[in-house]
Amino acid sequence: MPVDFNEETVDKLFNFGFDPSLQTLFIWEGATYYLTAEAVDRTLSFVSKNASPSSSIVFDYIYTSALTTAHKRGEVARLQRSQRITGEGLTFGIEEGTTKAFLNARGFKLIEHMTSQDLHRAYFKGNNQNRTVAEIYVIAQARPDDYPGSNTITVY
Repeated sequence: MPVDFNEETVDKLFNFGFDPSLQTLFIWEGATYYLTAEAVDRTLSFVSKNASPSSSIVFDYIYTSALTTAHKRGEVARLQRSQRITGEGLTFGIEEGTTKAFLNARGFKLIEHMTSQDLHRAYFKGNNQNRTVAEIYVIAQARPDDYPGSNTITVY
């Protein structure tokens, strides 16, 4: 089901059999950094209001600092160059160190937060130990605020 998050809402999930009473894992990858803050808030609001309390959302994002001229090299430079081809620019980020507060304000509890360093430690071993992950890249997992076990944060 394609969705233009900046123009549409994910309410159309109901047309495809989404059942809010079932535990659901929402995987929202490779999207947030191209969206407006309003589109991010609409999507998170949908999940917070419509998902069962045992559901969760996993999404990646970049730090807000990546949207400034301070990061005009590496991964950010490649993403910004691709804007000329795709028409999609980097527009959204979460300020480093504020993810928990950001999610709390939107009805979620952060349960897992993996920075580029955490991802490198967890997945880049052996022959891949010298590979890098862009420093601005983060993955978070959150649950609706009313989930009884949602006070736990796990970081690898």
